Amino acid sequence: MNRKVLYCCLLVILARIGLEGQDPFGMSFQTQRAMINPSFVGITGVESIQMNAKMQWNNFGDASDRYQTLSVLIEEPLPCTRLLDIGIKLLHDQEGKARYKTTELGFLSSITITPVKTKFIQHNIRIGGDFSFGRNSLDFSNLIFSDQLDPKYGIFDKFGNLNPTAFVAPGNNQSWYFNPGFGVSYIRNTNATTHRSYVINTGVAAYRAYGTINTRWLQYNSLTGIATADPWRLTAHFLYEKNYAHLNSNLSKIKFFAVYQNQGGIDYVEIGTRVGVINNRLGLVSSLHFTPLSQYTNNTKWVDLMLEYKFKPRQGRLVEMNLSYGHNIGGLSNTIGPILGLGFAYRLNKSTLCKLDNIYDVNCYDLTLPENWRIYENVWYKD
Repeated sequence: MNRKVLYCCLLVILARIGLEGQDPFGMSFQTQRAMINPSFVGITGVESIQMNAKMQWNNFGDASDRYQTLSVLIEEPLPCTRLLDIGIKLLHDQEGKARYKTTELGFLSSITITPVKTKFIQHNIRIGGDFSFGRNSLDFSNLIFSDQLDPKYGIFDKFGNLNPTAFVAPGNNQSWYFNPGFGVSYIRNTNATTHRSYVINTGVAAYRAYGTINTRWLQYNSLTGIATADPWRLTAHFLYEKNYAHLNSNLSKIKFFAVYQNQGGIDYVEIGTRVGVINNRLGLVSSLHFTPLSQYTNNTKWVDLMLEYKFKPRQGRLVEMNLSYGHNIGGLSNTIGPILGLGFAYRLNKSTLCKLDNIYDVNCYDLTLPENWRIYENVWYKD
């Protein structure tokens, strides 16, 4: 393995020890598109593995009070099939001193339909599915219950002993659940034969959308056995990306994106921009997160700034790294500390599965080539 790649892997592993977060389903759209809408799986058009870690609710003091999140996504576009892209995801989240853990493993796939294609305009409809199973667990021994609280001494009595509780923990401290997802995206690439092309990508997705409580399908994930149903999670996104050719044929990209999510009647919006320069190797992403339909006027808002850097350790290999910083600008007190994130991706311009199947060895497709069946992102510009 190239030394640069090895050093980057070590950096991610070491930083993962200190990166802690909450809610793996709430990561930014820029780094977690396939987790939000499965029709994005394989959209880069290259075989890749990417990891993202996040630190959130980082209170000072005992490290056991903190949160930890890690996501891994492996993508394999299959250009030899001219239709299918596949992926595997892993999400792990660990929250607080009670060690509430969520681990989810899923298989993702998307198919691409090309209804219209002309010399200058190409259309794609991508339909994706996410078939995920997850497990929740909780250490009840680290919880504090209301009947343990003494008005004078707190959870202890006057002798310093922990007050007893009438709560009886269930025999099983874990539950399994099924978390299916479905998404569709419409992609339009205009002026595809020039470096001044632009792309519009818009779509919707839904998770747990069958909506009935049925223990056979593991619809709920209650750890106390009360069968509280998980609400649907609905999302909608809009993405616009414009290419600009500058001196020395360097390519710059400007991207605007907006994402809306709703789960259990709670809405959430993220809007942001990304500016990429030096053939898109260096990027700066800024985004605002807020809840416009909240019944509370002083709802929590926060801003994220992300720095992205890409380099080629050798021909046909691409390494992407990103570092993000988020801070709330309203609502919750900022004593919770900033939100930090770290991401890493390693991409190949070959399709291993197509090669193993002895069909043919395929380089990834260029976004600007009109004869391509599927619209892929141009991560190999001037490769």
